[in-house]
Amino acid sequence: MRRFFLRITLKKNKNTQVKKWGLILLTLFLSANLSAQQLFEFSYRSPKNPGLPALKVLFFLSPDRTGYARISYFDSVKNTMVLIQEDLEEEASVRNDLDAASFVMKGAAIKNINTESTGFVPDAFLIGTGKEENSPGPINSYLSGNGSSIQTTSFLTVSKTISETDLTESFLKQYFDPSESVYKYYTQGGAKRGNEWKFGEKPPTMYLIIVANIRDHNIGLADSLDMINLKTMYTDVAAKLKIPLKTSLIAGDNYRVKSVIDTINGIKAGSNDIIVFHYSGHGFNRNGPNDSFPNIVINPREYTNAEKDNEKKFRELLLTQSIYLYDIYQMILAKKTRLNLVFSDCCNNLLPVFEKTPYNPNESGTKRGNWDITLAKCRNFFLEQKISVIATAVKKLQKAKSNDHIGGYFTNQYVNNLRAHLSPFSQSQIPGWDNLVEKVHTETTKYAFSNCVDVEKNNSPCRMNGIYKSLK
Repeated sequence: MRRFFLRITLKKNKNTQVKKWGLILLTLFLSANLSAQQLFEFSYRSPKNPGLPALKVLFFLSPDRTGYARISYFDSVKNTMVLIQEDLEEEASVRNDLDAASFVMKGAAIKNINTESTGFVPDAFLIGTGKEENSPGPINSYLSGNGSSIQTTSFLTVSKTISETDLTESFLKQYFDPSESVYKYYTQGGAKRGNEWKFGEKPPTMYLIIVANIRDHNIGLADSLDMINLKTMYTDVAAKLKIPLKTSLIAGDNYRVKSVIDTINGIKAGSNDIIVFHYSGHGFNRNGPNDSFPNIVINPREYTNAEKDNEKKFRELLLTQSIYLYDIYQMILAKKTRLNLVFSDCCNNLLPVFEKTPYNPNESGTKRGNWDITLAKCRNFFLEQKISVIATAVKKLQKAKSNDHIGGYFTNQYVNNLRAHLSPFSQSQIPGWDNLVEKVHTETTKYAFSNCVDVEKNNSPCRMNGIYKSLK
């Protein structure tokens, strides 16, 4: 199996002073199929708590660079295992001193889980990505910048990537109290339990429409990834909730405006049902005074250079082979269903951009894994909320980005952040769809800025600022 690991290579500066707080340098192994959330296990000696024995750690990392560490060690005085949670957040002050795929997770708060532990000082963890190596080991480095250095401390054992198959009762006992929800979830059948419907109670139906331009040689593979990952995610949600899922995939020969209109018109939904529409492909803005959202281009063939060379005629052609995203939203609103989601991952400038975004091997984005999702959070988001949302990847005059590794940046962040929130390990507090979409836009903006450049603007960082509207 191909393996990757997280590491960082930093410059040394012997003329600068060392800050008083140390960093634990993580060498984190990742499987080839990374998930939206990531779990690692390792041991280390704390530079801030030198009197303690080696600490065992279960390290949870969310796609938004927040997380927590469950830390356990044996207290010889009390003759008991001590369990601590260290909440983590990114240390933004050193971001400019690191490469795009590296960051510092700093301890933000300490919680005692099973017994009182006084005087424990939070550590910080330096995380980064690098190329595959056959024999990784501890690395001692210094981070130079702003006239000071942060000394890093390598930990005692190489880390291990944790998957759900590792979450046995004996493993969980090392990091969770039996009264905690994560422990109960994996030891009392929660991971296998779906929603229960009362006799005579009619479950809502989820209507899923995914429209993807899988044939364009510039974006086809990225859009194929979006289609697969979206379908997988909603299939998992429907299975957990035990609700009917009716999926329409509009791609290939079927990739036409008429197919979209006919599919929406053909939905016979009830008032408690769910309609989800996702588009991944080319888009452009009609440039009208009220046109905030893009027209989505739905044409089964690639355009020729001759067609694209005459800008005026090309725009006229595009208008006949596209549909305004907000018009789709209005068509779906007319169904008067309880939950409506309309998302597009496409450009919103005056003409579609027919170019391939190069893949940067140092990108920190992740492919999606199949971690379980919790019933309670699925119920909250998909059964208990009444809202209609329309969102697109970028505002007017901006370009959306994608690559063959993770798919569309916006779609990647959407799936990652929704899956992370629904995870049993997540401690995120996202009350509703408005909050989730705002978070996805924020993370997409940060990801694009850090991982790609705009060649038309002197290789300046890419700008992706999404927009959305909602109706409750």
